[in-house]
Amino acid sequence: MYLQVQEDWQEEDNPPEESIFIEVAEDGPGTSGIGQEVTQCKVDSKNQNQGKGNRKRTTSTTTERGESLEKFSKLAQTKTEVSELQKSCYEADLNNKENDAFQKQEEWEKKQEMLDLDLLIKQEEYEELLRQNARREELFQLERRERRLRVFILQNKRNIMNK
Repeated sequence: MYLQVQEDWQEEDNPPEESIFIEVAEDGPGTSGIGQEVTQCKVDSKNQNQGKGNRKRTTSTTTERGESLEKFSKLAQTKTEVSELQKSCYEADLNNKENDAFQKQEEWEKKQEMLDLDLLIKQEEYEELLRQNARREELFQLERRERRLRVFILQNKRNIMNK
């Protein structure tokens, strides 16, 4: 395992031709076996991309911190706006669903009312048909009684004439 320590001022974008870094090697194959070994190595810019090149600088300037803070606050503001938009969309969807449910409830109640009215009309029609049938039956019975009475009267007249 190799640890590289490099001077903080060197930037990756503009490295010097040669840079100096310290390499610390743990105990293992290729070492003397007496603990950690520290060696100083020179690296030219051609070997940078082979895993032992310059590292990015870890310190930041006041300007960079300000820009970073500005970017962070813009990001936070954008996220806040997005969450507010999502909240308003959620509320709008919820209102739409509530309105749809209310409209469906009203439609269902109207349909129930129409069905109740239809049922009432059908019941009244049925009762009217029953009354008509009862009147017809009564008329039929009256006509039958009238015929019997006529027959009785005619028989009595004939009996009187035969005497």
